[in-house]
Amino acid sequence: MENKEQMRRDGAIPVLFKALDSESRDARYHACSALSELAFRNELNCMAIAQSEDGLETIVELLIGDDSALKEDALLVVNNCAAFCVDVCTAIVSCPGMLDALKALVQTNAAGVSSVAVGAINCLSRCEEVREVLLDVGMLETLIPVVKVAGVGDRHEAHVARATMAIANLTMGKCEGVFDRDDDRKVALGTTVKILSHSLKGENWAGIHFAPYSVIFPLCNLALTDENKEMLLECGLAEQLSTLIKEWRGVGHQSEQTLELAVQIAQSLSGSQESQRCMRSAGMMAALDDVAAGKHTQNVRVQLQAAHIVKKMTEGHLAFFMGHQNRLGENSPLFQLDDLTMSKIAHMVFGCAEITPLNVQVVKEQDAPDTCCPNKEDQRIRVLNAALSRMQHINQVHGGLRRIPATGRLAM
Repeated sequence: MENKEQMRRDGAIPVLFKALDSESRDARYHACSALSELAFRNELNCMAIAQSEDGLETIVELLIGDDSALKEDALLVVNNCAAFCVDVCTAIVSCPGMLDALKALVQTNAAGVSSVAVGAINCLSRCEEVREVLLDVGMLETLIPVVKVAGVGDRHEAHVARATMAIANLTMGKCEGVFDRDDDRKVALGTTVKILSHSLKGENWAGIHFAPYSVIFPLCNLALTDENKEMLLECGLAEQLSTLIKEWRGVGHQSEQTLELAVQIAQSLSGSQESQRCMRSAGMMAALDDVAAGKHTQNVRVQLQAAHIVKKMTEGHLAFFMGHQNRLGENSPLFQLDDLTMSKIAHMVFGCAEITPLNVQVVKEQDAPDTCCPNKEDQRIRVLNAALSRMQHINQVHGGLRRIPATGRLAM
C-alpha cells in the first residue's frame, strides 16, 4: 500500500499509460498489470487513473484490439477502478466506446475475458448514477444469457454468480424471471452466499478476490424479493450474516457500508416466523444486540435498526400459555405464574398493553351451575379472551391471533 501511494505521488500512472502505446507487447502487458494493481483497494489511485488524459480511451483501444490476453488485463483495470471507487464509474461509462466494448466482450468465446467483463459490469452496476445508463444500453439483456450457459467447475460458477449479482443490482433483486428453472436460481444464489463466506475469510475463490462489500451489496438487493428470501436462508445466508456482524472490525473497503447493508439484509429476512427461527438459530440475536449496543458502530440509525429487528424477533408468533396444553395441564409451571408475570409474557408475545382482568365477571363457585364452574384455568382463559376483545377493538391484533377454548392454547 505504501508503494502504491508513493508511485502515484511520483507520477507513475501517466508513465504507465504511455507504456500502453509501446510497440513492445511485454511493456503493454506489464503496464496493464501495474495499473490494475495500483487501483486495487486504493481509491485515490482509481481516481488518478480515471482522470489521466486519454487514459480510459487507451484502455478502450486495447479492449477492441485483437490480443485476448491484453483485453483481460485491460478489463482488470476497469474492474478494479469501478470496484474500489464508485466516484469513477460515471467517467468509465462516459468514455466513448467503453460500453460497446464491454457488451461485446461478455459475449466472446474467450472464457477468461468474458468472466472479467461480467465482473467489471457487476462493479459498475453498484453505482446508482450508472445503473440507468447500463439498462438503457441493453446491458441486462447482454447478461441474461450468461446465467443460462451450462458448465461445471468453480470458474463457471463464479462467472454465473457474477452475472447474477450484476442482474440483481440492475433489477433491484428481481432476478427470478431470468432463470429457466428455480433450481438454477438456487444454485446461483448458493454460489453467491459461498462467495461471501470466502470473502469474510479474506480468501480468493476461483482465482478472484471478492471484497465483502461487493457481495453484500447484491445480496441486499436479492433479499428484497420474497421469491429469493427462502432460497437465501436455505443456502446459509443467516449464518454468514451472523458471522460478518460478529466478526466485523470496521476495516477494509466500504466497511461501514458493509455493516449497514448486513443489518438491512437482516431486516429484510425477518418478516416471517420461519425466517426469524433461522436467524435465531444462526446466532443473529446476539450479533444484532451488539450492534444495537454500539459495539460495532456509532451510527445511531444502524443501532436503532438493529434494535428494531431484535424487538421484532422477540415479539413474533410464539406459543403462549402452555398451561393449557393437554399434555401439561395445570401441572405446568407456566400455569402457576402470577398475573404480573403472565402480563409481561403477553406484552412480549403480542406487543400490546399488558393483559389485565378488565370487565371479567368471576362467578363464585357456589353460585354457578356445575357446567360452568370456573376453575383457575377457566378464569385465566376469560382474562385472555377479554384482552383479545380489547385488542380487536383498537386494531392491535396481528394475523393468526384467535380466541382459545378452555382446553386450547393461545398462539400467533
